Amino acid sequence: MKERAALILSGGTADRFQQPNQPWQDKALAKIDGHPLLIHVIGNLMETVETIAVCVNDKTRMTGYKQLLENYRINNIKFVLDQKNKTIKGPLLAIASGLKAVNATHCLVVPTDMPFLKPEVANLMLNTCKEFDVVAPMWPNGTIETLLMALNRKKGVEITQTLCDFNKAYANGILRSACKVRLLSPLQEIKQLDPKFESFTNINTQEELSTPTTRSIQGTIDQNIDFKNKEFSPKALQSLRKAQKMQSKGKTLEARAKYKENIVNLEAKNCYFWAGISNEKLAEIYLELSEITRAKATYKLAAKNYKQEANDYRKSGCKLLAERATFDYEKCESKSRI
Repeated sequence: MKERAALILSGGTADRFQQPNQPWQDKALAKIDGHPLLIHVIGNLMETVETIAVCVNDKTRMTGYKQLLENYRINNIKFVLDQKNKTIKGPLLAIASGLKAVNATHCLVVPTDMPFLKPEVANLMLNTCKEFDVVAPMWPNGTIETLLMALNRKKGVEITQTLCDFNKAYANGILRSACKVRLLSPLQEIKQLDPKFESFTNINTQEELSTPTTRSIQGTIDQNIDFKNKEFSPKALQSLRKAQKMQSKGKTLEARAKYKENIVNLEAKNCYFWAGISNEKLAEIYLELSEITRAKATYKLAAKNYKQEANDYRKSGCKLLAERATFDYEKCESKSRI
């Protein structure tokens, strides 16, 4: 097995990049310094990882990118087409598909619109991931680069597949669901490798092709932040997927028992995110059984799980994750009062 791979996310709709009343433009093919963004990203990774996979959402796009790489005489690039999924689209599905398709110990996920990522920063993230499940940069104001992350591939496969099965479409769910997470402060090691933070320049609009901008470093958080829950095995997520499959097939009572079993184990390990999801699904089952009182009480338990999760993030200054957990808390709290 190769040690390191990179997944380049290149299947988005790039809505902000489009011009009114103009044909759709593929941002990956837009040029900076005479070369397409995709070529820049590949070039920055070639000496850092052993495998590069470009993740796309349709065959036409894949064909065009292959021709582009032939024109640049770039070989040995793998292409990954999104898995079929009726409900999940976007980056999470691309990451899940890419993780399954490569054979590596650790993977770096990079969006195709980050053309200035320095190899040294990519290397730092991958090296750090040897001790964590997921590594992502977090800015001093608590925002996180949710599409630039390094993952333990095997654990990432289990996490992303479970998120997809439960229709949790946001890529930040990967950070919320892992046992061991490091949020890298750009003001620590990264600043020494990239003093101007050029690695984090995103090209979101056509104007930014000529005037790219970097992130703001305003805020109070200037240290790395670690989250380490009690370790749970891949079988825990496999068990959750089994419960969801039972539920989708109408095996209500079996699914109910399986969710209850999972909730006990997850709460004992302070895995609030997965416990919250499990309680939500259990509440749905009680509604199907017309057990309204139990459904409300179970939504209340889900809200409690998410609130605990949000509090942990808030204490550490993780604004983005706290906001996402709070959203889930408020949703379940509202359902508990119906």
